[in-house]
Amino acid sequence: MTEVVALRPRLDSAAAVALAGTLKEHSGRDVSLDAAEVSLLGALALQTLVVAAASWRGAGLGFSLVNVPEAIERQIADLGCADLTLDGETP
Repeated sequence: MTEVVALRPRLDSAAAVALAGTLKEHSGRDVSLDAAEVSLLGALALQTLVVAAASWRGAGLGFSLVNVPEAIERQIADLGCADLTLDGETP
């Protein structure tokens, strides 16, 4: 069963440590991160998500980022990751 985790509205560098802790709490299980309330995604938090996605997939587990607001998609692109997908799909 996939666990759904709601992300904080501000995922700046200060929130990246807490994000890593939250992800660690859910390690070993399929996880879906709900980004509906996210209004800011900084580089360190994005890096945390990218590393987590690779780790989950390497372990054969599901990892997805869902309900991503358009503004966050633009922030991901602005950070140089326009072709990145965190939902397991090929861009």
